[in-house]
Amino acid sequence: MNDTLMIVLRLIHIFGGVFWVGASFLVVGYVAPSVQAAGDAGRAFMSQFAVKSSFSIAMAVTGTLTMLSGILMYWEIFGFRADALESGQAVALTIGGLAGILALILGFAFQFRSIRIMKGITKEIGASGGPPTPEQQAEMGHQAERIALGGRIGVVLMTIALIGMATAQYV
Repeated sequence: MNDTLMIVLRLIHIFGGVFWVGASFLVVGYVAPSVQAAGDAGRAFMSQFAVKSSFSIAMAVTGTLTMLSGILMYWEIFGFRADALESGQAVALTIGGLAGILALILGFAFQFRSIRIMKGITKEIGASGGPPTPEQQAEMGHQAERIALGGRIGVVLMTIALIGMATAQYV
């Protein structure tokens, strides 16, 4: 792989990671607690933000690009050889990379899936022309809890990934 391609992959990885991780920290640390504190107004905002905007798509695309660029760089540097794990740098990048991959997988499993379910319920409510049924409200609440849990787990995994990436050169 030539240097130009490695630079492009690195830029995708860094800028994608900044957006993906930064947005996750912002939502989990500030937006979600504010939404909960705001009650019904917060839930209306979150419905617009998570369900009706393209934020979840942007997060999925950015997370995927970050992961794929990281895998390609790892392949170029270490070639997925077992003996590469003899260096501290490779161990730190491996742990960080696996944590990032797991964060993305859990993001899809918890959040992206739940947002799709919530979009479907929102369409049902809109089509009925009336208020949500108690069952729809309960399901929306359940999906919101899954999104919040996935976000908290994702932030922990992303923190591990950041630590691995930031320290790899020095271990």
